[in-house]
Amino acid sequence: MRHLYIFNPHSISDEETEEAVRAIQSMDEENRENRADSAGGAGKNAVHISRFPRDGTGFIPQFVKSLPQGEKLRVCCIGGDGILFDCLGGIMNAEDTLPDIELSCRPCGRTNSFMANFTDTDLSKNADRLWDMSKGEPRKIDIIDCGSNYAMNFIQIGLGGYVKYASRDMRMHIPRSLRNSSAVTELIYDIVAVSAILRTRVTTQNYIVNLDGEDLTGTYAQVHIANGAYCSDHFKMSPASDVSDGLLDLILVKSAPVSKLMPAIVKYYMRGRLDEYMELAKKGSVPDLFVRRQGKSVKVSSDRLMYSSIDGESFTSYRTDMKIISSKLNFVV
Repeated sequence: MRHLYIFNPHSISDEETEEAVRAIQSMDEENRENRADSAGGAGKNAVHISRFPRDGTGFIPQFVKSLPQGEKLRVCCIGGDGILFDCLGGIMNAEDTLPDIELSCRPCGRTNSFMANFTDTDLSKNADRLWDMSKGEPRKIDIIDCGSNYAMNFIQIGLGGYVKYASRDMRMHIPRSLRNSSAVTELIYDIVAVSAILRTRVTTQNYIVNLDGEDLTGTYAQVHIANGAYCSDHFKMSPASDVSDGLLDLILVKSAPVSKLMPAIVKYYMRGRLDEYMELAKKGSVPDLFVRRQGKSVKVSSDRLMYSSIDGESFTSYRTDMKIISSKLNFVV
């Protein structure tokens, strides 16, 4: 089996990248003298440094074409949710040429929400993780087909999508030297999130929502479609979700005055206490602000532009159709 290691250079320092590349090369015992590079190298381990967003999406199909017939491939990501999103797209684009490509990840960078579905351990601090990626056994997981994109973890339309979009836009207006600072990124996100939840136009939008034929059209602050439980390393927003159950979890956050919406989102929804909140709502102790369903496919549209976050990547559209593809990806944990 061939191993392709794809790095997001924004997730770790140049020194850490160089150290990791040396470790990868040393693992290739039979070809110790041959440097693995983005052209494929002569050994079993190849390295590609992702130069820009979606680089991996285009590179993986090209790399697959260079493999000998019958050779299997495991793509090993070093980075966060962004590089996983890119590599999933690349694997799906290469599916006709080479099916059953395996995917693994060493989580680094700002957000690692997908890996949080599997462990509470900070794997980025585990020096043996590079070895684990090459030796671990894959398990079948579901993915979400979003039409022109694929997701492993979640899609947020509305509040969460807008916050992601506006945060990215704000980061582009600060000095380049500060853009990759985790502290600056978190500060920007917090400022935008508070501002967004105070804006009625962001938290009040009419959505036509159809889940497996059930009409759930209404006015919502957010439409959340989940395959995994986490939306960041610590925010377990869809606690019932399982990446291998063959189902999408749909959580609709109803529009409401900020005095009611803010506590529901910050105190319960973002902290994995959705079940607790919904039980309190049944008793009338708190406003009934959440609708939760499970299904196979969801269609969402609006007469206003929708801001979406697909596994943390920003998109805009007027309609998004999503469906679960059961047991589609071979993921190595």
